[in-house]
Amino acid sequence: MSKHRLAVFIHQGSDSKVGGPHSFLTNFQTYFSRKQITLANSLDEAKVLFISVSCPMALLCKAKMRRLKIVQLLDCLHYRSRNGRFWCWKNKKAWMIYRFFADHVVFQTHYAHQQVILLAGKPRSSFSVIPNATDEQVFHPEETPRQAQSTYRFLTSGSYRHIDMIRPLVQALDLFAQPRNFTLDVIGPIEDDALIKEWQRPYVRLLGKKSANEIASELRQSDLYLFCALNSACPNVIVEALASGVPVVSFDSGGVRELMGRDLAGLVEAPNKILQTESDLSPAAYHRTILAVLADLTRQREIVRMSAPLHYLAGMGEAYESLFQSLCESTS
Repeated sequence: MSKHRLAVFIHQGSDSKVGGPHSFLTNFQTYFSRKQITLANSLDEAKVLFISVSCPMALLCKAKMRRLKIVQLLDCLHYRSRNGRFWCWKNKKAWMIYRFFADHVVFQTHYAHQQVILLAGKPRSSFSVIPNATDEQVFHPEETPRQAQSTYRFLTSGSYRHIDMIRPLVQALDLFAQPRNFTLDVIGPIEDDALIKEWQRPYVRLLGKKSANEIASELRQSDLYLFCALNSACPNVIVEALASGVPVVSFDSGGVRELMGRDLAGLVEAPNKILQTESDLSPAAYHRTILAVLADLTRQREIVRMSAPLHYLAGMGEAYESLFQSLCESTS
């Protein structure tokens, strides 16, 4: 028997079945399931349509005809330096929803809000910022903190599609003196043979794709989580690492600073620009930051462990629940 019902229909398109959108919707639905809150099974039962980035125009028109409130989660848009001359075309559907259909837009970080304004202008609708979170039953710290080892274990993960997700990181690690007292384990698919070659270092181990539970276990056995990406609005992998009590080292790019909160020792200096390029990322600065965190590793672990609950589902879920409740009441 459900605790209560929200008249919200969640559209799950093809974009929601992989990567960050898939992780978000899985966590999103986990929260409502655990609170025994049922959601609408169709537009006919709904007062609110929730979409991640975009959805078919027919669904939008049907929702408008029924006077539903439309909530769009918009984490970021495509841009020229990353997506080439067709970047505008790739944004077309998301941009139309943002400009003409959405009654409320949710951004996962303030950075995402700034980036979308730069590329698509200010929203005509109301908006809110609700950071992403992760499932604490999967991603959580070890009960007993990891003990110091003779060899450090670094971990990184993602879906590797671009050279700038790899090159600045391995160039930073190449600066360590021989013999190197660390390994770097890499989790996730690598979509191009040229990118696999970039990983070819004696200290790198490619672990391939893993389940969420397997990733959580690997995190808890690691000393540092190393992240490298340009202009990422709300990288789920950083949320998972912090929720697992693992210190993170990352360039100050995209929404990373907002996610790390007070755990800023691992933030690598980078130019304060909304859209950075690889030339803005200094491997030498990344190397210095790793050394600084390692020199203070016991304290950094404790700081991250203490703040791990900030990245659990409750905060994110309650914010969405409150938003949906308010919108449902406004359509009554």
